Amino acid sequence: MSSSQVSDSCPAPYALSVWVYLTATMRFMVGVMTAFMQIVLGAIMMKLVEEAYIGRVNGAITPLLMAGTLAGTAMAGPLMKAFTLVPVYGMSAAIILIAAFASLSMKLGGNAAKANQSGAHPD
Repeated sequence: MSSSQVSDSCPAPYALSVWVYLTATMRFMVGVMTAFMQIVLGAIMMKLVEEAYIGRVNGAITPLLMAGTLAGTAMAGPLMKAFTLVPVYGMSAAIILIAAFASLSMKLGGNAAKANQSGAHPD
């Protein structure tokens, strides 16, 4: 199968890729990691959101995750044309580090600690 046949079956951002197999592998890995992240976010959401609003919040978060994935993929082609592979991965790592440090300020265990102090079961 030639690279043009592979890129014809993929969305437009993938067609700009010079390394088709690397792009396909990374896309697969993004899909796997998105599934893990959605599980983690779902667990956090159940701790932070009132039960009546869980469906609404989940309905808002899922499209945002998908839009972020598509936006990142769409930006990868132009960034690769403007820079080389290493700076693009560096930018990606910087964004991830910024998000990780921002998430450190979140108090994810606050509700469980309050429930334990009051004597109620956290589940």
